[in-house]
Amino acid sequence: MSNGIMFLGGLSGTGKNTGRLFYCLNFAVPSERDNVFGYEHASVFVKAEEFEDFKKSAKPGVTYPNIQVHYARGGWDLISYKF
Repeated sequence: MSNGIMFLGGLSGTGKNTGRLFYCLNFAVPSERDNVFGYEHASVFVKAEEFEDFKKSAKPGVTYPNIQVHYARGGWDLISYKF
């Protein structure tokens, strides 16, 4: 899935059990499944560098044509992005 992905925002925090930092980005992705219409919510855990890139360059609520996310094995992955 590549075109029409909307950036919703991100969050960072500390894991309750491990105490390690985590970074999560959220996207609205057009659905290609038969039983879903509209957008699906995609939460993607990323590295600190990717999180900072989005924090500096992306605006929540804006659709970016150069973001690619993919659903595999029960979760979403950020494949590539360019602002």
